[in-house]
Amino acid sequence: MPVSAKPLFFLCAFILSQLTAMQKTIAVFLQNFLERTPDQQLFRFVSGPAGTGKTILLHYLRDVIVRHFDTNAACRLAASTGTAAWNIHGATLHSLIKLSIENEDAFQVLDGPTLDTLRKELTGMKFLFIDEVSMMSAKALSETSSILQRVFLSHLPFGGVSVFLFGDLLQLEPVNGEGIFEDLPMCYLPERNARSTNPNNDPLHENLFQLFKTFHLTKCVRAEKEEDVELLMKIRRGDTDKAMFRQLELKCGMSGKFPSEIFAELETLESANRGKSFIILTAGNNDAKQLNDYKIGKIGEITSLKRVRATPSPSMPETSFRKVTGFVPFVKNVAIGCRIMLTYNKCSRRGLVNGAIGKLKEIHRDFLIIDFPLAKNERIERVGYRKGVNYWQDFPIVAAEAITIHKAQGLTFDGVIIVPSKDNIQNGMMYTALSRARSLDLCRIVKYNPLYFKTSEKGREFYSKRGRL
Repeated sequence: MPVSAKPLFFLCAFILSQLTAMQKTIAVFLQNFLERTPDQQLFRFVSGPAGTGKTILLHYLRDVIVRHFDTNAACRLAASTGTAAWNIHGATLHSLIKLSIENEDAFQVLDGPTLDTLRKELTGMKFLFIDEVSMMSAKALSETSSILQRVFLSHLPFGGVSVFLFGDLLQLEPVNGEGIFEDLPMCYLPERNARSTNPNNDPLHENLFQLFKTFHLTKCVRAEKEEDVELLMKIRRGDTDKAMFRQLELKCGMSGKFPSEIFAELETLESANRGKSFIILTAGNNDAKQLNDYKIGKIGEITSLKRVRATPSPSMPETSFRKVTGFVPFVKNVAIGCRIMLTYNKCSRRGLVNGAIGKLKEIHRDFLIIDFPLAKNERIERVGYRKGVNYWQDFPIVAAEAITIHKAQGLTFDGVIIVPSKDNIQNGMMYTALSRARSLDLCRIVKYNPLYFKTSEKGREFYSKRGRL
C-alpha cells in the first residue's frame, strides 16, 4: 500500500488557526509528548458527536507526527470502511494489515509470506490512526494488536505502535461482533492466546479499549444552525419526545416514497441550491439497488457489465484474485453519466480508493473511463475475484446514485434524502444519516416514522459514565 503523500507543511499554521480550543489542546499535548517521550507508547480515543472536527484534527495530528519523524511512514491512516478511508486519504484497516474478509468468523493472525510482506510495508510506522471506530468490533481491535505484535516482534500491545482511535460510539455499530469498547468474546480467547507473543497473556488485553484515554470534542463545526445542532444532539442521545419528532417531521418529512418521487425531490433541492452537494442514503442494499436501477434507466442507454470467467495462471496467479463473501451480482447496470463508487484501492495518493465516487464517461469492453475528483479520465480495468472455487474478472465499481448509510459514514454533504426501512432499523442509523448534512433544512426523510430512531444503550452508558452524553 503506497504511503500517503507528505502534506504541504506551509498549510500547517493555517490549519492550526482553524482548530477549536479543544483541538488545539490535543495538538499541543501530542507535540509535547513527541518532544519529551517519543519512545513511549500513546493510546488515545478522540471522540465527539458528528461534525465536531475529528477529521481535520486527524490530519493535523498526522502532520505533526510526520514532521517530527521526517517520514510519511511514521503515521498510517486507516478506517473501518472504504468510504471513511477515502475521506481521510487512507486505507481500510482490512487492507492495511491484510485481514481477510473470507475468514471473519475466526480470529486472524498472519503467517508466512503475507507477514513478511506486511513487515516491509509497515517499516517505520510509529503511529496508527483508525477512523470511524464505532463500526469496529472488539475482535478487530484485538486482531490488529496481535498482527502488529507479530509484525514488529514485540509482546507490547499493538507491537509497540502508538494508536489513536477516532469516532463517535453513538453512530453506527459494527455489522458483526461486539462494540470496540467491550470485552473480546470468550470464543476467540483460546486462538488469540495460542498465537500470542505475550507469554503472560495480560488479562487487560481481553479489553484493549481500556488502554485508551479519551479526548472529547464538543463544538460542532459542520451544522450551519444552532437549532440543528441541538436537534441532532437530542437524536444522538435518544433524548426524544413528541415535540422533537414533530419539529423534525415539519423540517424533513417527505410524503413521497417511490423512486420517481424521491429523485424528483432531489432535483428540486439541487435546482434550488446550485453548487450544493446532495446524496440519497438508504438503510439497506436492496433499496439502494432499486433506486440506482431506476435512475440509471433515466440517465441514458443502459449497459450491462457482465463478469468474465477466469482461471488462475502464471500471468494471473491465484494470489491476485481478491476474495469476496456474500452475494455477488453477475451483472452491473450502468449508463454514461451515472455516478459510480470504486470498490478497491488503486492509488491512495490520487484518492482512488475503496469508496471514491466518480462519474462514468466511457464504457469499453475491458476498461471504463471515469472522472474522479482528483483523477480525471481515469482508466479502470477489470480485476480478479474469487469465491470458493469460482474465479472471475469484473469491474471494481458499483452504481452510486444512491448509497447505503453505512457507506456514507465519515462523509459530509449539504443535504441528504434518507430512505429508511422498517425491516432494517439499527442503533444510531438515523443520527448518522442526518448528521452527514450541513443543514437539516436541506434534508428529507422518506416515510417519516419515529420508530426509525434508535440509540445504542451501551454507547449511552459509556458516555454517561464519563459525563459526556
